[in-house]
Amino acid sequence: MRSRKLSKPEQTKLNQLRKSVDKEKKRLKLTEPKFTIGCDTTTKKIRLQYSIPIDMGIDKNNNRIVRKKQKQKYLKDVTLNDADYVVQNVKRYADDILKEM
Repeated sequence: MRSRKLSKPEQTKLNQLRKSVDKEKKRLKLTEPKFTIGCDTTTKKIRLQYSIPIDMGIDKNNNRIVRKKQKQKYLKDVTLNDADYVVQNVKRYADDILKEM
């Protein structure tokens, strides 16, 4: 049976990718939306993890009830080895998430 964990070299690649994406987000001054980079353990594909606000109605004091729902978006044909491609397209990923919200 195949193990469901990333190997040590894959974990280091993922950590380096996360650090470089965070640097790029700071360089572009992106504060919203908040998203993180993750990796699917079976396919080794990169995914964006973020939450979107869901309107749940009004409570008894006429205040809006807003919950957050966790979402994941897989990046097409992007694996751990394509770190440069991911860093170059951080702005586009942020725009896509904002469009979905």
